[in-house]
Amino acid sequence: MVTGNKIVKSVLLVGCGSIGKRHLSNLLKRDTIKKLYIVTKNEHCLDGLQKGDKIVVCESFEGIRADMAVIANETQKHMATAIQLASAGMHLFIEKPLSHNTDDFGMLQALVKKNNLKTFVAYNLRFLKAFHSLREIISSKTIGDL
Repeated sequence: MVTGNKIVKSVLLVGCGSIGKRHLSNLLKRDTIKKLYIVTKNEHCLDGLQKGDKIVVCESFEGIRADMAVIANETQKHMATAIQLASAGMHLFIEKPLSHNTDDFGMLQALVKKNNLKTFVAYNLRFLKAFHSLREIISSKTIGDL
């Protein structure tokens, strides 16, 4: 896993519900990742997973230094978590939706720019060919002005 020119060796996972657990399972398969810090209230998060010495379960993400963070906690906490981790200089992968409101978008955008961070909001449908075709049709006004 690479962020910019840097190989990701440590990841912070915030939240471990069904989506967080899927991210955890995928992250555990990456040989380059040596440490996975997990902040969760879900005591069953690690059930059925090969734990090894790669995983560290934490009470909070205060003071954790990781190359990047995966934010998969409750939607209403995404933005505050992202702002705090961007302030700490972590690259971000944020589960959709980015937030339940637009209140702090500007603050997060400024932090990402200031700290030169890679940030991605998960949305698997963005890669679906049908959506690319639809975008072209709308942009070219083939079906009129929408």
